[in-house]
Amino acid sequence: MSSKEERLAELQTKGSLNDNEFAELVALSPPGTHVKLPNLNVAGLRDLQQALENVVDAGVRTKHAFEAGFYVEVIALRSQSVELFLRLYLGAKLHARGSFPVDDRRPLGALIDESERRGFSPTVIALLRQFNEDRINGLHRYLLGAASYDSLKGVCERSTGLTKQVVDVIAAEFGKPA
Repeated sequence: MSSKEERLAELQTKGSLNDNEFAELVALSPPGTHVKLPNLNVAGLRDLQQALENVVDAGVRTKHAFEAGFYVEVIALRSQSVELFLRLYLGAKLHARGSFPVDDRRPLGALIDESERRGFSPTVIALLRQFNEDRINGLHRYLLGAASYDSLKGVCERSTGLTKQVVDVIAAEFGKPA
């Protein structure tokens, strides 16, 4: 294994990378491995650095929450992740004519509707609608007796990989080779 391959393997297994390490990872990776997505600032972020840390943290927390049986946490984190990336998509689609206001309160359903109108993948839109319906029925009506807590595990299982599918659509439409 060459020193470049060793360094790439080291960076790939490192949990958290600083800016220089990430740039090195991209440079050492085979062409087409990474793509640049649209600017996250159009999504209405309060603090870009904190938001980036939270996105990474959310993935880890979602995994741990599912393993521990904290299904409300999984659904909430997944919903927030999907919302962020739909805002990114819409900002890019609208060519960043202003960003979402920092305290924008549009619900997930409205973001799904607007994304559909702007040409988002119909297949993923159907999955997003199902997730949103499951989320509303499961979380918002849980204490009303509409669902048992254990039934929320199914919502989590059915929506596994949803955020990645949303990001993949964005990357296919707007991503530029890094």
